[in-house]
Amino acid sequence: MHYPFLITCHGKPETPILTLRAHPVVFLTGGAVFLILFFVPFAAAALLPELTATLLESTVLGTGTVLLVSLYMLVVLLLGFNHFFNWFFDIWVVTNERIVDIDQEGVFSKKIGELELHKVQDVLAESHGVLATVFGYGRIKVETAGSHTEFAFDGLPKPYAVAKHILELAKADAPLHQGEAAAQH
Repeated sequence: MHYPFLITCHGKPETPILTLRAHPVVFLTGGAVFLILFFVPFAAAALLPELTATLLESTVLGTGTVLLVSLYMLVVLLLGFNHFFNWFFDIWVVTNERIVDIDQEGVFSKKIGELELHKVQDVLAESHGVLATVFGYGRIKVETAGSHTEFAFDGLPKPYAVAKHILELAKADAPLHQGEAAAQH
């Protein structure tokens, strides 16, 4: 995967180590709502065939019904697409220098935040609920030194292993930045 936001740090290129996206079950549980809403008009037509035939035979009511159902389907499809877009493009990229959090907010908006690994003080992983336990996903919170900033990512697969990996990367990166911390004091 290409990461245009990665730059050269300390004279060497930054290397992506982990690319993290929410578990597919997180997408499917929210996507199931849109799937059900998509099939509501078809179910209504199948359960009420006489009413459907009467509505569609009328010129004014038939045109209005088709227009309203089409508008309804368009809204459901757009909301479903937005749900997929947010799930697919919300990612964390953990490199050898930092954690980059890309939050997709709709189709045309995103926020990118970053956290330097040497500032990581604590990583908390938690998993709540039946689905999260069965499918192995949860929440990770990364806390930093000084600024009281917290990075959080929900629905992450294998949160305990990822938290451990981030802590190991932070410990490995800390000695490279000891001189910087001394210069700031």
